Amino acid sequence: RDRSPSRGLGDVYKRQSPAFVLLDWLGRGLGSRPEDLERAGTAMLALYLAVRIQDDLVDAGRPPQEAYLQQLMSGWAVSLLEGPESAQDWQAVMGPFAAAALEDLSWRSHGLPWTERAMSIQGDKYLPVVLPLLWLARRAGRPELVLELTTLIQTLGRPLQLTNDLLGAARDLEEGQRSAYLATLELDPRQHGVGDLSSAERRSWKSGALRSFVARIDAELGQVASLAATFGFGPELEAHLGTRRSALSRRALRLSLSLIHISEPTRRT
Repeated sequence: RDRSPSRGLGDVYKRQSPAFVLLDWLGRGLGSRPEDLERAGTAMLALYLAVRIQDDLVDAGRPPQEAYLQQLMSGWAVSLLEGPESAQDWQAVMGPFAAAALEDLSWRSHGLPWTERAMSIQGDKYLPVVLPLLWLARRAGRPELVLELTTLIQTLGRPLQLTNDLLGAARDLEEGQRSAYLATLELDPRQHGVGDLSSAERRSWKSGALRSFVARIDAELGQVASLAATFGFGPELEAHLGTRRSALSRRALRLSLSLIHISEPTRRT
């Protein structure tokens, strides 16, 4: 394993995941000891895997036996993040996370109309990744950062999830999973397939519904960038947010051009 000082957790683990970039930044900004940063990084990885396993259990119909693996990952994270306030932080975070995950399941599984409430809880689904950040902040004697870091993760989680829904629309249709994006396009996986996606996107873009959806994501990513700037984040998070916003811009441009290039039916004279 590379322990070069020029490489941080953002490189060693999963560079494209903002969770590890945030952890790397916070540890360096707080002057955390290398052993604390490695412990928090291991806990972050365990929590990341636990949440992914939960998603697979709920969305992909994975064997229920995998719930034991999820419990193992969660327990591993708990054992790593020891401290007098760790249980308090765990309860404060996992309660809203579980409630949001269950509520989100009802939106995605039962065909309920997507409301502002359904959109707003998307950030709470990312809450577990804040726990290693809180542990590092408390270890560094900075408990005042707890609320700010929690708010940052919730604010970041909303546009990340909505972007994932947009970029993963074809997969969701193939797997029969509903999403806010598909609802915006008025597509139901029980009745529509991947072949309906392009035409639905063009219709929705022309009507303005999809324009509003993309504009919302872009505005929230901009909000995250502003919030992150007050923390003094380095270029890693800015680059990640920039990549997301660029992907949205490319999608918007492609949809605009597709409308221009749709030829009108030939009229007989």
